[in-house]
Order: sequence, then C-alpha cells, then structure tokens
Amino acid sequence: MMRKAMAALLLFSAVFCLQASLASAEELLHRPKASDLEWTTMEPGIQYAVYKKDKYEKPEKIPRVYVHIVKVDLAHFGLTFRSLRPRGRSKRIEEIAEMFDTPTADVRVALNGDYYNFTDREKDPLGMHVSGGQVLRFPYSTTSLALTDDNTAHIARLTVTQTLRFKGGEQAIKQANEGAESDNASLYSGYYATETEAQPGCLAVHLDRTGKLEAMANNSLTLQVGKVHSARRKIKLKPRELVLVACGKAKESLEGLEESDGVTLDTRIPEVPGRVLEVISGGPRVLRDGKIVDETAQEGFSVALRFYIPRRHPRAAVGVSSDGKTLFLLVGEGRVIRSKGLTGAEAGFALRAAGASDGMLFDGGGSAALFMQDKMVNVPHKKRNHTARAIANALAVIKRSTAGKKR
Repeated sequence: MMRKAMAALLLFSAVFCLQASLASAEELLHRPKASDLEWTTMEPGIQYAVYKKDKYEKPEKIPRVYVHIVKVDLAHFGLTFRSLRPRGRSKRIEEIAEMFDTPTADVRVALNGDYYNFTDREKDPLGMHVSGGQVLRFPYSTTSLALTDDNTAHIARLTVTQTLRFKGGEQAIKQANEGAESDNASLYSGYYATETEAQPGCLAVHLDRTGKLEAMANNSLTLQVGKVHSARRKIKLKPRELVLVACGKAKESLEGLEESDGVTLDTRIPEVPGRVLEVISGGPRVLRDGKIVDETAQEGFSVALRFYIPRRHPRAAVGVSSDGKTLFLLVGEGRVIRSKGLTGAEAGFALRAAGASDGMLFDGGGSAALFMQDKMVNVPHKKRNHTARAIANALAVIKRSTAGKKR
C-alpha cells in the first residue's frame, strides 16, 4: 500500500514538474516591443493600442494572441482613477458593465480588479481595497495599485496599520469589514457593508464622524464614541457609520469607553507617501523597474493560483510609468479562436512595450474585462454572453467633475 502511494505521489510530482516546465517554456513566445504598438487617441488623455499575432508562425509555432492596451495620462487635466465596488452595499459582486454605468462618476474606461474566492458567500476581494479614501479591506500584505491625492499612481506591496487612540490607551485594529479574531478588533464601515457579523462575547463601539467624510489612509480622524454595547447580534450600519467590534483582550482595553468620548482613528499605509485615495490589489508583480520579474512566491497565493500565473490564460494587468503619471490597462484575450491567452511574464513584456516601468496582474480567466466607451473591448471566453463574469471590484478611469477649472 505504501509503495502504491509513493508511486502515485512520484507520478503526480513528475506530471506537475512537466506541466510547470511547459508553462515556463511558454513565457518565451511573445515579447512585444514598443514598435509593435500603434496608438490611437480615443479622447484627450486616453490612448488605445492592440498587439496581435493572428497566424501561427513557423518554425516556432507561436500561438495567436490578441492584446488590448489603454494608456491614461494622469497628469492630463480632468482625469483620475477610482477603485469601483459593486453598487449597493448589500452586493458583493457585479458585472463590469453595471459598475461602468454608475450615476456617481463619469467612467471612461474600466478594468476588472482583484481576485476573490467565488466559493465564499460574501465574495470579498482577497487583497486590500481603498475606495474614495475609505479603507474597506486589508486582510494581508499584498501587491497593490494605489493613487495618492496628487494623482500619482504607485505599485507596491502595501500594509495597513490602524489604531484607535483614546484617553488612557490605544487599540490596534487588525481587520476591516469582517469578523474580529480572538483578542483583536475589526472596524466595520457603512460605506462598504450593511451590517456587522454577530460575535457573542465581543464588544461593539459605534464611532461617529464629527465632520465631513475624510480620507482615512495616511490620516488621523477625530471621532466621537456613540453607543457601546454587546456585539452578540448583527448591527445594521448607516452609510457613513463606523462600528468597532472587539473581542478578548481588545474588548478589555475598550470597556472603559463611554458615550461622547473623543477618540482618534489613525490609519497608515507606510509604503506610499501622501494621502491614499484609492487602492486595488491583485498580484503578482510582473514588471519591476523595467525588468520582467516573477514574484508569485512572495504573494502567499494558493498552489492552484501559483500554477495558473505562468500558464496561457485570459489575462488582465495594470502598469505605471516611472514617474507614476501614466497608467496602463491591459487585457489579453484567451480561450477563444483568435487568442490563446498570455502568461504572466508575457503580460509584463506587453506592459513594458507600452511604456510601463512597473506592472502587476489583476484577476484573469473569466474575469478579464476591459470596458470603454460604453462597450466591452475584449472578447470574453464565456460564450453565454458578451460580458465577463461578475467581479468584486474594478479599476476605473474617471473624468473629473472639475473639468473646465484651473488646477
């Protein structure tokens, strides 16, 4: 029995190594250069190009690919980007066409965003998410795209430290919009969720904003304690409300808080200078300082996802220029007749050809979607419709409402 088990394990290992070897060899097939791209201006500040190989080339037998790239000038008057979330706080995923059609912003281009676990009921993004300056998710350190208040884009592995300071002490906050772990605290935001989770034995502290809806990241907010009570039942959240749920030792440190006490919420993302307005995660990084890299191992991804990165699939990626003032959005079609897909490294080559210095992947496969001028740009591999599957968040290029005024 032991010998059979060992033989099966060795066979599996051999097949896995062979597949990994084949996947690695695939990375050498497409290396676009700047001369392969011809840019078309779609509107001021936004350009579009296609990289395609629509015939098999001998003797290499290079597979067909069809890659869409959008270049956005963030220094251009009137353009910025937002990390969109599904409309309605009770929704967790939504098709990109619906996110694109938002009444609160003039979306010009949208690209699907972070990975999510489609087996979970909540279907939250796996990585960090900051929208409109509000910190919505920070489950672990992850490679992310961030936008600061000077309209500069950054790609880095980001961490969040969040602390509630009050008379007589302070309490670290370890989660956002999810159940607090033992001896820790989690901050729920009505900007993201409609209710908290029920956590018997834990404490709920309502934190009222004393002024306007300020950006949280790399900022300190002055708040006032509202109700303090048990968290054993779910708590309905108002759109601007913050509720801190604390368990174990964190609960003990906050039990002295009383209604109307003044507190300070301090949130820091140390890897990015200035006020952080938007963050959307993904990974791994495929381009660093102009060099193609493979940083999959640093992400803490599952084995399945690690195996997925070097293989040829529909692919979404984002890049930034060395000065952070140009944004590049990429979708490589895959699993369709005209395109077999891109490997992670090939997405890095395409971003570099477009002019990016740094680049990272977003969710791909059935999620890969680029929307522009009210229509889907790429051909999704799902034949059941003309859009990609529902997603947890999206990166959107926004036309500022201040257009026509001087900076």
